[in-house]
Amino acid sequence: MTVCIQELENGKVVGEWMAVSSVCAARNQLYAIKNTKTATSPGVIIEESRNFIALHYSDGSIRKYQIVKYFTKEPI
Repeated sequence: MTVCIQELENGKVVGEWMAVSSVCAARNQLYAIKNTKTATSPGVIIEESRNFIALHYSDGSIRKYQIVKYFTKEPI
């Protein structure tokens, strides 16, 4: 199954990561995003599961990174 990671800011899609062929590969991308975003930004993790993370930033924005099916954009 081809999947990718969508980035949503306050509920609107603002970005998409490269499509990969497995959920495991997408989860590795998601963990890398989590490690990068929490290390370089003042984002606080407010919600997390195996398939998504949500970060709250000091400016009040909330960014969510979720694994979705590439062609239908449905969250898995």
